[in-house]
Amino acid sequence: MAKCGDDLSLPKLVNHGDLHVENILWKNNSNDVEAFIDFAESFEGNPMYDIAKILTCTDAMTRRKVESELVESYCDYLKNNIDLENAKMFNVEKLRKAYGMAQVYTLFSLAICAATNKEVPNGVSKEEHEIKFALNLEKTKFAMEDAIKFLEKEVPEWIK
Repeated sequence: MAKCGDDLSLPKLVNHGDLHVENILWKNNSNDVEAFIDFAESFEGNPMYDIAKILTCTDAMTRRKVESELVESYCDYLKNNIDLENAKMFNVEKLRKAYGMAQVYTLFSLAICAATNKEVPNGVSKEEHEIKFALNLEKTKFAMEDAIKFLEKEVPEWIK
């Protein structure tokens, strides 16, 4: 993943590495974040990895609807909240490409998770698990389609 940042002349940032809703503690009765937990997979690399990772937790329609605005907002945040030397390196176009690369990487974990979660966990009905499993497969399918579109446009030599 660090290679993506290098290719785009983006500074590497520390990433959580496993950012999803179960690793976020929320303040009581609000949408405000209290804390992030479980940094076992943290690393320094692509500044868009955590954004791509958290968006894999959503359905494809939601992800596609918010990702562009989220990349733009995150770009503004980075420009205003990191040192001036690195801030000028960030622009929306570079972050969109970094997001696309991160999306490709997160797809692998999503696909593995979707394919290996066939067993019904304790305390979950078979019907509920089958619905969740089908939704995860659908998320994976749409994430694959989006990753292929990105690769065809940005790095076609990877898929030929």
